[in-house]
Amino acid sequence: MPDYRQEKQPESYALYAACMAIGIVFMVSGWSHLQNPMHFYTDLIQYQILDYTSGSVAKRFLILLEIVCGVALVSGFARWYAAWISAGMLLLFCSNIRFNARS
Repeated sequence: MPDYRQEKQPESYALYAACMAIGIVFMVSGWSHLQNPMHFYTDLIQYQILDYTSGSVAKRFLILLEIVCGVALVSGFARWYAAWISAGMLLLFCSNIRFNARS
């Protein structure tokens, strides 16, 4: 019978550290956005991520999504889903900044 209790590999430690670091960044960022949502809203408009009409509801959703993903990454609860959602948010944000920097 195979032994499923394996020692942790160095890659898993690096992955754990990355999840912890990104999760903490998301929680701190989400908390600061929660403290001043209008500043976050103006940033979303300035980066042309959202327009004026959809920004009001979406800013609350994005702030909560950022905090929930950060907590999930740090706690380990639904880490796989949180990692994919976080990666998608980071990819969209970075690509939007890149395309807006060109114009």
